[in-house]
Amino acid sequence: MAAFLMNSNLSADGKITDTCADPFTREQLYEKIVELLLGKDDDEMSAMGYPQANMLIPKLCLMLSVMECLGIQDVIYRVTNGSTEGLLLC
Repeated sequence: MAAFLMNSNLSADGKITDTCADPFTREQLYEKIVELLLGKDDDEMSAMGYPQANMLIPKLCLMLSVMECLGIQDVIYRVTNGSTEGLLLC
């Protein structure tokens, strides 16, 4: 979800138009949350195209917390096979 949010661009009607897989930092993720999601409810986030809009904010908060606790500076998202998410720390 974080990579989806970080690399999302919105059209004039507020829907996601494209995504990519560029690296992002904790600070960039926080800024994007404020820019795109502050003040939005679940219905508005769902209309923007985010999957599981009701879980978006909790998952992003968890991501920010884990990055801070583990000292993770940058995250690079890579599409994987299957529905199980994976994490590789280097």
